[in-house]
Amino acid sequence: MEQDIFDRAYVCVRDFHGLSAVARIRLCDALCSNLSVLSSAAHTMLAAGAGADGADAVASHREALKCYSTLIYHLAKGADADAASAGAAPPAEDPKAKGKKGSKSKAAPLAEWKWDEQRERVLHVMSGVLDVDLWNLFRPRQPPEAFLTMFTSLACAAMESQTALRSKVTKASIFDMLGACALKWGQLENVTTSLVHLLNKHEHLPGPIAECAAAAADRHENARLAASLLREVGNVDPAEYKRQQLSDAVGVRCVGVFISELAERMPKTTMTNISLLLPHLDGEAYSLRSSLVTVLGHLVCSDVSSGALDRDQDRTTSDANAPLLRAKQGFLDLLVDRVHDVSAFTRARVLQTWALMAEKKAIPLSHWLVVADLGIGRLGDKAALVRKAAMNLLATMLGFNPFAPTLPSAAFADSLAEYEAKLKAMAPPKTTTEDDGDAFEKQMPETIDEGDEAEDADEPDAEQGAEQGAEGAEGAE
Repeated sequence: MEQDIFDRAYVCVRDFHGLSAVARIRLCDALCSNLSVLSSAAHTMLAAGAGADGADAVASHREALKCYSTLIYHLAKGADADAASAGAAPPAEDPKAKGKKGSKSKAAPLAEWKWDEQRERVLHVMSGVLDVDLWNLFRPRQPPEAFLTMFTSLACAAMESQTALRSKVTKASIFDMLGACALKWGQLENVTTSLVHLLNKHEHLPGPIAECAAAAADRHENARLAASLLREVGNVDPAEYKRQQLSDAVGVRCVGVFISELAERMPKTTMTNISLLLPHLDGEAYSLRSSLVTVLGHLVCSDVSSGALDRDQDRTTSDANAPLLRAKQGFLDLLVDRVHDVSAFTRARVLQTWALMAEKKAIPLSHWLVVADLGIGRLGDKAALVRKAAMNLLATMLGFNPFAPTLPSAAFADSLAEYEAKLKAMAPPKTTTEDDGDAFEKQMPETIDEGDEAEDADEPDAEQGAEQGAEGAEGAE
């Protein structure tokens, strides 16, 4: 990139606030188009394998890539600042327009600068730079940390805008940039720190950050970003969360929502790092305790900890799955204990978690009556929120209980035949004396019936003799 061209482009970016809408659009379009073409050219050149003669070409592509990326980064920063100031300032009123009705409106401008639309293209082009083989491009040195920090900062700044996250293209570009910087270019710690800072600051980001970690794991087949985020929030002292609960409850609530969202999307990674989160169940931040209860429910319901504890194959499971089942049993015990939490919000969340597990048929038969007793007991809770959750739990258990009339008997036909065969094998063999006794017992009712019939036949004769004797006595008189 020639110095003269760079100087003029830099001046335009520096004075971005004073440019007209048409000039802004042209500047953004020129920089994005050139960077897109440059990224494709660099990728093709490095894939073909530039030899010793291509060292100058690699150096020129490297410098041009750094220049264009830096210019677009500062353009985006200026556009964000301009949009923030425009959104904070109240709309200016035209004094000439007061009292005038039916006046003609000003003609619409030929071009209108809309940063939300331009940001979509800027982020897409910048994410394409990270697809270039930067290790070979900056060889023998590593890609500069300051260069990679620009992409992390640009993506995090875009995440602060709820409007930007509504665009699927923008959100995908943000996730690609953060995932590539963290898992591909060695910026895991910086990305983790930036995301945790955003998590404690913005209430709309717990879901998108969990989605970002899951998307990065899917694309790069590496869950280190999600594990790093869990370690970062789990290593915080519970006393610190208590102080934060008193001063900034939103931050603690956002951390809890993030953990529950990540557990639903990535249960295996959450299960691996659950030991860092369980100590916070004894902390005094009730919102975090409530979220951890939801996490336990997601882990029990997930495919990672699948397999009901009342099935035969789970009782004879292999040694590899035994720790997993023991952990699941421990989660169930924790959920039973947490129904007596000091916070009404946590007690209600526990009952809601049990209802979710009942709906997904994740409650083992051994715990079914226990959970029902818990729900009945909470009907007398002093908090209306808990009583309502208890009613909902009992209604859900009635609707999804495994003992309903629709229980499929065909599913248990094989086990029925198996256990009937076992019962027959366990029965003692019959002896000859027992056979004779059985035959005698079968004959006894017949003998008794014959005797009764004989007695019934003799009764009319006796009655007739008695009547004749009475008549003879009267004649003698």
